[in-house]
Amino acid sequence: LINLCGAGILSIGPLYLYQLPGFPAPMRLVSKEHRRVFDLLQHSPLRWTIVCPPSMNDEADVGNYRLRPNRPLWPPAKPINLADVAHFIAKIVSEDSFVGARVAIAPAK
Repeated sequence: LINLCGAGILSIGPLYLYQLPGFPAPMRLVSKEHRRVFDLLQHSPLRWTIVCPPSMNDEADVGNYRLRPNRPLWPPAKPINLADVAHFIAKIVSEDSFVGARVAIAPAK
């Protein structure tokens, strides 16, 4: 199972990004729901990966992105284009490299 959630469910120490001051208030409720999905998947027998972009746009720059499992990318990520997120999802369908992980994805630059 490959699920798309927001970057708010990535962790810094014991906290999720959505729990930190400065996280956009309108996205907190969505992030809490994404965390529920993450909690359920962790305790399921499924093979899963959660893709966690910061926000997305429709600019074209396919294949030019950076990844980090389970933790946010630093410096804080700018929006990534939908095509890169789709490219990454299509790539990991047949790979085992990120099974059981939340994967931060952001533009390479």
